Amino acid sequence: KIVMLSNPAHLNSKTIEKIKCYVENGGTLYVSGGEQPEILEMIGTKRIGTTKQRNTYVAPLSQSEELFDGFNSKYPLAIGCNLPICETPNDAEVLATITLPYIHPNPEYTDAFASIHSNPPGTSTEYSAVILKKYGKGKIIWSAASIEALETYDHQNVFANLLNLSGVEYTVKSTASDNLELISFEAETEVLVSGVYVTDAQHTEIQRPFEISVKTKEPKKVTLLRDSSDIPFTYENGYTNFTTKEL
Repeated sequence: KIVMLSNPAHLNSKTIEKIKCYVENGGTLYVSGGEQPEILEMIGTKRIGTTKQRNTYVAPLSQSEELFDGFNSKYPLAIGCNLPICETPNDAEVLATITLPYIHPNPEYTDAFASIHSNPPGTSTEYSAVILKKYGKGKIIWSAASIEALETYDHQNVFANLLNLSGVEYTVKSTASDNLELISFEAETEVLVSGVYVTDAQHTEIQRPFEISVKTKEPKKVTLLRDSSDIPFTYENGYTNFTTKEL
């Protein structure tokens, strides 16, 4: 399991103590931002400033590039907001650093474009952007940027890769389209899997057959509730695997 805190700022002391206890006993905490001093203290750091530039980037270190899906120090992940500057703990692993854009020599022009329509990355820093830290029996994944709040495909992929550092096992895995949200929940002796097609369009596309893997005990059968028909399945490594019909 994993606890996720998106840029927390007003957690009370009782909640913070519960979070500490959870991580100390083997849990994983993902947290972004730099507004909650007590959380930064858990990481072993403190905030010392904020970037003046809003056009910021996250540049993975070479050993962490696999987590960032093709982004690297030369072509870092664009964030587009001011980021907190925090001290780097001595006992933490830095996965990425902050890169700033090319800027005007005059420090007053912090948001001046370097080219006619953009402000590309140009100034590498040693400021930590993503940190992995052991805490008791658990671990903390800290990100200066709230990557989890950015809805682009690239940002969501990077966020998912960071969560994978926790070793968490997904309850549902699928080859469905990005617009299809799958949810599973237990109901007595059954596990139900439902899908919601999320779109702004006035009509939905036909969903071609896709694969689903659900973490369950070995089942007796898999049934499509729409017509009560049985679906062939396999069971391997704690997952029930099957292919849907056209939806």
